[in-house]
Amino acid sequence: MNEKFSKLGLAQAYLQMEMEEGLRVFLTINLEKDLFQYIWLVFGVASTPVAWQRAMDKILQGIPSCRFYLDDITRER
Repeated sequence: MNEKFSKLGLAQAYLQMEMEEGLRVFLTINLEKDLFQYIWLVFGVASTPVAWQRAMDKILQGIPSCRFYLDDITRER
Protein backbone atom coordinates (compact mmCIF):
# COMPACT_ATOMS: atom_id res chain seq x y z
CA MET A 1 0.00 0.00 0.00
CA ASN A 2 1.36 3.42 -0.98
CA GLU A 3 0.00 5.89 1.56
CA LYS A 4 0.94 9.59 1.61
CA PHE A 5 0.73 11.82 4.64
CA SER A 6 1.57 15.50 5.00
CA LYS A 7 1.64 17.95 7.89
CA LEU A 8 1.76 21.74 7.96
CA GLY A 9 2.71 23.39 11.26
CA LEU A 10 1.16 26.76 12.10
CA ALA A 11 2.85 27.53 15.41
CA GLN A 12 1.64 30.89 16.74
CA ALA A 13 -0.30 31.63 13.55
CA TYR A 14 -3.31 32.62 15.66
CA LEU A 15 -1.41 35.82 16.48
CA GLN A 16 -2.42 36.95 12.97
CA MET A 17 -6.15 36.41 13.51
CA GLU A 18 -7.98 39.72 13.91
CA MET A 19 -10.61 39.92 16.65
CA GLU A 20 -14.08 41.26 15.95
CA GLU A 21 -14.34 44.90 16.97
CA GLY A 22 -17.03 44.23 19.59
CA LEU A 23 -14.85 41.64 21.34
CA ARG A 24 -11.74 43.80 21.62
CA VAL A 25 -13.01 45.37 24.85
CA PHE A 26 -12.39 42.00 26.54
CA LEU A 27 -8.72 42.18 25.55
CA THR A 28 -8.09 45.58 27.16
CA ILE A 29 -5.01 45.98 29.32
CA ASN A 30 -4.06 48.84 31.62
CA LEU A 31 -0.72 50.44 30.75
CA GLU A 32 1.04 53.14 32.74
CA LYS A 33 -0.57 56.09 30.93
CA ASP A 34 -3.49 54.63 28.97
CA LEU A 35 -5.65 51.62 28.18
CA PHE A 36 -4.64 49.40 25.26
CA GLN A 37 -6.93 47.07 23.28
CA TYR A 38 -5.46 44.19 21.35
CA ILE A 39 -6.88 43.77 17.85
CA TRP A 40 -5.30 40.33 17.29
CA LEU A 41 -5.65 37.12 19.27
CA VAL A 42 -3.01 36.96 21.98
CA PHE A 43 -1.19 34.22 23.85
CA GLY A 44 -2.51 33.49 27.32
CA VAL A 45 -6.21 34.16 26.76
CA ALA A 46 -8.17 31.02 27.67
CA SER A 47 -10.52 31.25 24.67
CA THR A 48 -7.78 31.74 22.05
CA PRO A 49 -7.39 28.03 21.17
CA VAL A 50 -11.16 27.62 20.84
CA ALA A 51 -11.54 30.64 18.55
CA TRP A 52 -8.57 29.53 16.44
CA GLN A 53 -9.88 25.94 16.16
CA ARG A 54 -13.33 27.13 15.03
CA ALA A 55 -11.87 29.50 12.44
CA MET A 56 -9.58 26.84 10.99
CA ASP A 57 -12.34 24.21 10.96
CA LYS A 58 -14.48 26.65 8.96
CA ILE A 59 -11.67 27.43 6.51
CA LEU A 60 -10.76 23.78 5.93
CA GLN A 61 -14.28 22.34 5.79
CA GLY A 62 -14.96 20.39 2.62
CA ILE A 63 -11.33 19.41 1.99
CA PRO A 64 -11.30 15.60 2.04
CA SER A 65 -9.05 13.85 4.60
CA CYS A 66 -7.91 17.21 6.01
CA ARG A 67 -7.79 17.63 9.78
CA PHE A 68 -6.76 20.52 11.98
CA TYR A 69 -5.69 20.35 15.62
CA LEU A 70 -4.39 23.41 17.51
CA ASP A 71 -1.50 24.40 15.24
CA ASP A 72 -1.19 21.54 12.75
CA ILE A 73 -3.00 20.74 9.53
CA THR A 74 -2.75 17.11 8.45
CA ARG A 75 -3.91 15.45 5.27
CA GLU A 76 -3.98 11.80 4.34
CA ARG A 77 -4.34 10.50 0.81
